[in-house]
Amino acid sequence: TITGTSQLMSVPYALHANTADSIVGGTSFTEVDGSVTNEIQDLQLVGNLLSLTNNGTATTIDLSPYLDNTNIQLDSTDITNLGFVAGGITAEVDASVTNEIQQLSVSLSGDTLYLQNGGFVIIPGISIANAITDEDGNVYTSVTIGTQEWMVENLRTTKYSDGTAIPNVTDNTQWNELSTGAWCHYDNDSSNDATYGKLYNWYAASDSRNVCPTDWHVPTDSEWTVLTDYLAAHGHSGSEGIALKATSGWNSGGNGTDDYGWLGLPGGYLASNGSFGLIGSLGGWWSSSQSSQYSTRDAWSCDLDENNDYVSRYTSDMKVGLSVRCLRD
Repeated sequence: TITGTSQLMSVPYALHANTADSIVGGTSFTEVDGSVTNEIQDLQLVGNLLSLTNNGTATTIDLSPYLDNTNIQLDSTDITNLGFVAGGITAEVDASVTNEIQQLSVSLSGDTLYLQNGGFVIIPGISIANAITDEDGNVYTSVTIGTQEWMVENLRTTKYSDGTAIPNVTDNTQWNELSTGAWCHYDNDSSNDATYGKLYNWYAASDSRNVCPTDWHVPTDSEWTVLTDYLAAHGHSGSEGIALKATSGWNSGGNGTDDYGWLGLPGGYLASNGSFGLIGSLGGWWSSSQSSQYSTRDAWSCDLDENNDYVSRYTSDMKVGLSVRCLRD
């Protein structure tokens, strides 16, 4: 199995049966320089036949043999057969950085194909052992950004990684009095779970029993900074938030470009007094780091806001309910 270039997404597992996933995202360009071989094209999936659009030299590959749940992995031979490694244009040749064919690569688990600056295809049934699951059996996907691997979805678990239940607290007064871990749905409405996950107080997010799945953890304040520093250094200085926001789901034109597949969504928050607010407008995520900047009852968090291009770093009362996004150990 070959590994991908930097900034490419890594989706370890998708729960499907005997059918390759459709293309998600992608960028296609029209002919501009008299050469039909060097525009960025995109992956095309027809049934289980994968090809590169508008490139007659790329060989179609049948993905059917990889869909039988026998943990077969794609390798460099498969990639060569697609016409990208052998003879593919992967370097600047005409003073335009937007129209060269980019490299095709495979996720570390060997089950997802990526076209750099283009689409990706999840091939189910491969490397099932690498699935990211919490104690409730919820399955998550991930993206690699720089040196870090982040979950794509907000956490949805009701248990710590040792199996201990985290209380679901729906009473405003009781929530405000807590000094131990708890979770709730936004507006105490379980229909928000699939899209936004659950809201947790900091006591749950920082509990030593680990609210994240095994081999994952709630990022520290410093690890959040590693993420935003990477984005700033790779073309998103001052617009780090736009790069992380989902391309839909935000109010008032607040959608982002989701350049790395992080899928930042506005799940809102629960105030320490038990009132909910700003779903559709704000997404907030805990760090595991306590702050004593204003109070010993505060901890660091990061927010995306519909009105801001950047990622905001805040101290929040530990009683506040925020989303949790896990980072691989």
